[in-house]
Amino acid sequence: MKKSTTKYLTWSLLILGPATALFMTPQFSYDPINIPKFSVLVTIGFIVLFLLISESRTILKNLPRFFIIASLVFLAQMSLVLIFSGSPFSQQFYGVIGRHTGYLAYFSLVIISLGAAVVTNHQNSEKFVYGLIGSGFVTACYSLIQTMGLDPVNWNNPYNSILGFLGNPNFASSFLAISAVATSALLIKSQFTWTGRGLSLIIITTNLFLIIRSQSRQGLLVFAAGFAIVLWLYLIQNRNKFSNFVLVSYSVLASTGIAILILGSLKLGPLADLLYKLSVRQRGYYWHAAYEMIKKNPIFGVGLDGYGNWYFEERSANAAFTTPTVSSNAAHNVFLDLGANGGIILMFVYISMVIFTLYSILSYLRRKKEFNWAFAALVGAWVGYIAQSIISINQLGLATYGWLLMGCIVGMEFKDRKKADHPVDKIYSKKARNSRNVPKKKLSDSVSLLIILGLSTSSIFVYPLYAGDINYRATAKAGVLEEHIKSATTFPIFSSRITETANYLANNGRFEDAQKLVDKAITENPRDYNAWFLKFQLAKPGTPEEKKIEKTLSQLNPKVKISK
Repeated sequence: MKKSTTKYLTWSLLILGPATALFMTPQFSYDPINIPKFSVLVTIGFIVLFLLISESRTILKNLPRFFIIASLVFLAQMSLVLIFSGSPFSQQFYGVIGRHTGYLAYFSLVIISLGAAVVTNHQNSEKFVYGLIGSGFVTACYSLIQTMGLDPVNWNNPYNSILGFLGNPNFASSFLAISAVATSALLIKSQFTWTGRGLSLIIITTNLFLIIRSQSRQGLLVFAAGFAIVLWLYLIQNRNKFSNFVLVSYSVLASTGIAILILGSLKLGPLADLLYKLSVRQRGYYWHAAYEMIKKNPIFGVGLDGYGNWYFEERSANAAFTTPTVSSNAAHNVFLDLGANGGIILMFVYISMVIFTLYSILSYLRRKKEFNWAFAALVGAWVGYIAQSIISINQLGLATYGWLLMGCIVGMEFKDRKKADHPVDKIYSKKARNSRNVPKKKLSDSVSLLIILGLSTSSIFVYPLYAGDINYRATAKAGVLEEHIKSATTFPIFSSRITETANYLANNGRFEDAQKLVDKAITENPRDYNAWFLKFQLAKPGTPEEKKIEKTLSQLNPKVKISK
C-alpha cells in the first residue's frame, strides 16, 4: 500500500475513535448525542471506504480472507433486509431516532473495522490504545464536573448527574470501564516510569469511582471482564516467571468471580442483593421479545432498527402484565438485536466475526511469548465491549470503538503471522513496487481527491439528517407551528418525529392539523403504535372509526386492554 494512503487511513481512524466518543452538540441539536456521533462515524467511514477501494488489490493480500468474506456477507445481508423487510426506509437507512444504528451506521462500522485491520501494526496499536485512554480521561474529567453539579450544559436528565458524552449513565460507566481496562494494561507495561504508573493508577481509580457514582452495575461488570483478561494475558505471556499452578489458580478464580458477578446481576448467588436491579428483569423481557421476532422473521428480521415497531406484539404476557406501558426500540443485546432486526444470517455472521477475533487472539498468543501491553489493552477493552454488548444497546460511541478494536486485533495478528512466515522477504505487489517511482505530489493529490470524494459522498447522507435535526429544534424553540410542521415532515422522514409534532399540536388545540400529521405518520410507518394511539385519542367516542382504530391497536399490542 502507498505510504500516503496508509498515513491518511491511519490518521482518519485514529481521529475517529475519540471524535465519536466525545463529539456532541447540545447548543443547537435536538438530539445532541447520537446524531453528532453518527455524522462523524459515517463521514470518516466513507473516507476510509474510498481510501480502501483505491488500494483494493493490495488490501486483499493483507487481510484474512475469512474476515473479508464475513464483512461482505454482513453488508450484503443488510442490503437485502433494507430492500425486502418492508420496514420504513428512513428508519432502516438512518436508524430509529435516539439510536441511529441503521444501515449507514453498520455499513460504516464494517468499513472502519476493515480499515483498522489494514493499518494496524505494533506501532499503530499503541496509538489506538492511547486514543482510547485519552478519550476516557476526557470523559472522566467531564463526569467529575457533572457529579459536582457544575455541568455547563442544562441536560434534561432523568437519571443521575453522570452522563459523560454518551447521554446515559450505563453508557458512560461502560466507556469509563473500557478505558480503565486499557489503562490497566499500560500500568503493567514493562520499562514504564513510576510517574507513568502513578498517573495510570490515578486514572483507573478515578474511573472506578465515577462508575460507582453513576450507580450503573454495567460498568463494574465490563471492567471486571476486561481487567481479568488483561491479567490473564500478562500471566500467559510471562509463563517463564509463573508456575502452572499460578496460571490455573488465577483462571479458576477469575472465572468464578466473573460467574458470581453475572449470577448476582441475574438475582442469583451471594451478590444477588447487591447487584440485582429491576432493569435486569426488564432486559429479560426485551430478550424474549427479540427471540420471538427472530423465530417469526428468520430471514430478513423485522427491518433494520425496527425492533420498537414489534415489541408490544412480541413481548410475553408477563412483560405486559408487569410493565404494560414500558417499551423499547432495542433488544438490549447486540447479538439479539441484529437477529431481530436483520435475521439469523446477519446475527450469525456477526457471531462468526467475534469468534474469528477470539481465534486471532489465541493464534497470536501461541506465537508470542513476551507480554505486549498494547495487544493486551486492545483485547481487554474489546472483551469489555463484548460484555457490554451482551447486556446493553449498541450506542455509537461504544460501538465505534468495539468494531475498531476488533479490526485492530485481527489485523495485528495477521501481520504478525505473515511476518513469522516470511521473516526476511517483504511482500509487495507489483502495483506497490511501481508506486515508489510515482512523484510524492501526485500521490498526495490522489489521496486528497479520495478524501474529498469521501467527504462529498458522506455529506449527501449526513447533511439532511443533521440539518433536519437542527431545524426541528430551532422551529420548536421559535414556536412557529407552520415551520415546525414543515421541519417534522422534511426528508429524512421519521414517523416518531411526526407523531411528536402531532401530539404537540393536539395539546395546543389544533386537532385537525394533528389528525393530518398522525395520518402521515401512519402512512410512513403503519406499525407506529404511538401514532395509532394518538389517532385513537383524537377520534370521536363511539364512532366506527374509533372501533377500527381500537382493533388495530389490539393487533399491535394484543396483551393489553386499550382504553382512553
